[in-house]
Amino acid sequence: VIERYASRFKKQNQLHATLKKHIRRLLLIGIPLALLFTAASPWIAPHIWKPDIGKVPSHAYDALLVGLCSLIILLLALYQYITATLRGLRAYSASAGLETCSAVLLLILSAIAARFDGAPGLLIAYATAILIPLILYWLLLKQFFQSNSEPMTPDAEAATDESAAHLSRFARWTLVRLILVMTFGFLTLWSVGFLSPALA
Repeated sequence: VIERYASRFKKQNQLHATLKKHIRRLLLIGIPLALLFTAASPWIAPHIWKPDIGKVPSHAYDALLVGLCSLIILLLALYQYITATLRGLRAYSASAGLETCSAVLLLILSAIAARFDGAPGLLIAYATAILIPLILYWLLLKQFFQSNSEPMTPDAEAATDESAAHLSRFARWTLVRLILVMTFGFLTLWSVGFLSPALA
């Protein structure tokens, strides 16, 4: 949705306010959900990671893994939102730069984390590879907004009201489409466990 309407919001001098509102909404929803999943990790983890036979489950380790996975999902949501905004502004080089920076960091940090045994190091490397470019490009976006701020005209205010209804309809359809795509992807990943042979 933001990719499609970023240029219109920019013309109406509403993009910065819209970005802050949506990012605040993502954080207000994502952080409590991440904490909830972390608290429920003793019940979630056994269905995701198969425990070794005879090994006593560690709730602290499960909470760490689930918490890191929840953090990564929240960071990915913010990451996709910023890259979509850059594409909507036709800043394709900036969007590519963000993705390239993240990929290079992931390669370097994963190589470092691979020297240590265990999944937490790789998850921390993944989260860091998303977080650093996210902060960097958000600061660049703020500089862009400060240098391109203009007072809103009466015509732009009227256009904002007109576009709000169309944006809501488009957002509802996009949400349904996203839920369907994620559901199909989840079922595909979940089915791997039933198709692969059991390990003795």
